[in-house]
Amino acid sequence: GTWTRTDEGQERVHNYTWGLKRKFLRSNGRKDPMEAWDGLIGIDHGVGTVGWWGYFEDGTTGVCHLVNAEDDAWTFVGEVDKPDGTYHRLVAIKKLAGDRLQSNVLDTKDGKSTTIVEDEIWERKSE
Repeated sequence: GTWTRTDEGQERVHNYTWGLKRKFLRSNGRKDPMEAWDGLIGIDHGVGTVGWWGYFEDGTTGVCHLVNAEDDAWTFVGEVDKPDGTYHRLVAIKKLAGDRLQSNVLDTKDGKSTTIVEDEIWERKSE
C-alpha cells in the first residue's frame, strides 16, 4: 500500500507493492528524509529470515534482517554502507490504532554515535 505523512506542508510518500506472486515486496520512497530510495523485502535464504535490502540516492546500500516480529511490532537490524562509512541500522515499526504506523530508524557509527534518521507516524493512504 501507500503510506504518507506531511512535513511542513510537503507530503512524503512510501509505496509497497507485491512482486512475483506475493513472494517479495518492492518498496520505495520518493520524498523522504533519507533521500529517494528503493528496496526489496523478502526471505533471505542464506540467513533464514526476512531481509530488507535498501538502495538510496546518496549511494547508501545495505540489508537489515527481521529479528523480532509480533502482531503489532517488527524490528529489523543490519549494516548499511554510506558514503562516509559503515553503520549499524535499527528499524522499529509499530502498528498504531487505525491505519497508522510509527517508524523509528537509528544509525550507529563505530558503536559510538547514534543518529535518529526517522521517528515518525505514517498513515495508510491506499492498499
